Amino acid sequence: AMSSLLKEIQEATKPPEASPEERAANSELAPYYDAIERALGLAFVNEFYQKNAQACGVEIDQAFARGFRLGGQLMLETLSRYSS
Repeated sequence: AMSSLLKEIQEATKPPEASPEERAANSELAPYYDAIERALGLAFVNEFYQKNAQACGVEIDQAFARGFRLGGQLMLETLSRYSS
């Protein structure tokens, strides 16, 4: 689990709305989700959306934490290398 500080930083740096790229990607997915809904029903699609969002959220949190740690390590390395 990500620390509350990292969650606060992630929340503070989150874009306020979907980017054009994100909207375009979601538009391209829409026909697939529509086909799944027609074939398997709305309840299945809703549960799939929820489970998929949960899995993606975990992946995003982990990637953010790794990037944050890497950034910190790079700063420490830079400061230690060039401060002497």
